[in-house]
Amino acid sequence: PHGDDPLHLVCRNLAYGDVADLLGQAHLMHESSAPFTAERRASGLAPVPLQAGSYSRRLLSRLRGRAHLVACDLSSLDSVRSAAEEILARAGAIDLLIHDAGRITRRRSLSADGHELTLAVNHLGPFLLTRLLQERMVPGGRIVVVGSTAHSRGRFDFEDMEMVHGYSWWRAYARSKLANLLFAFALDRRLRGAGVRADCVHPGVVRTNLAAGWSPAVAWAWRLLSPFFRSAREGAAPVLQATLSTEGGGRYFYRFQEARPAAAALDEDLQERLWWWSEAAVERSRRPTA
Repeated sequence: PHGDDPLHLVCRNLAYGDVADLLGQAHLMHESSAPFTAERRASGLAPVPLQAGSYSRRLLSRLRGRAHLVACDLSSLDSVRSAAEEILARAGAIDLLIHDAGRITRRRSLSADGHELTLAVNHLGPFLLTRLLQERMVPGGRIVVVGSTAHSRGRFDFEDMEMVHGYSWWRAYARSKLANLLFAFALDRRLRGAGVRADCVHPGVVRTNLAAGWSPAVAWAWRLLSPFFRSAREGAAPVLQATLSTEGGGRYFYRFQEARPAAAALDEDLQERLWWWSEAAVERSRRPTA
C-alpha cells in the first residue's frame, strides 16, 4: 500500500532484490539504508538468503510487519523463480531493484543447476530475478547492480564457462564482477524505452563477513585489515545515491563519482553474448512440467 505507511526503506512498492547475500552482507543494506532514507515511506519486499533467517527475523520484528520476508537461495534458479512468484503475488508496481549479492568461492563448486558457483550467485541468480520482475517495473524505476573494480581483471571463455580448467577464486570472482557490468549495461539498453534505467556501482571494500569459511590464515588477515575497510553505512551510501538518482542510466560509479569501466565492460558484442548465454543457461534449468 502507498500513502502513510511509515516503513523507512527506499521507495513505495519496493522489490529490494538480493539485499542480503549468502555471506553476511545483510548488514550492508538492511542496517544502513534506513538512515539515508528516513523520510521515504514505503512498503517493502526483501528477498534474503535462506541462511539469514535469524537476522532477517530480527529485522522484520523491528519493522513490525511492514515488510515481507521472501526467502531466496540465489544458487538455485528454482528458488529464484519461487521468490519471484511470491514477490509478484504481493507487489503491485516495483520502483527499485538492488542486486547486492556477492560470493567468493575458495574451491571450484557447482550450483544446484550445474553452474560455477560464483557466477551462479553473483550473476545468474540476479539475472533471472530481474527478468522475472521487470514486467512490474514502473516508468522512472531503477535497477542497481553492486559491482567491483575487480571487473577489470575479468575474462570470459565461453568454451569453458564452468571453469573446469584453471579455476582460481580470483578469476571466478573477477569474471562475475565483469558480468555485473555487462548485464547492467545490456539491461539499461533494453529497458530505457520503458523508462526504466540500470546502473552499476562499486561501493568500495566494505567490512562484511566475506572471508567466512576460508582458511584461518585468510580469516585472520581479513580481520586484521577490516578496520581499514568502509563501514556498512559508508558502503550503503553510494548504492543509495545511484538508486535514488533521476538522471540517465547505463552508468558505472566508483563510489559517488561516475567512472569509466574497463574496456571489456563497454564491449556491446560481449554484453550481448553474455546476455544470450545467460538466457540459455536459465532456460535449461527450467524443470519440465507434467
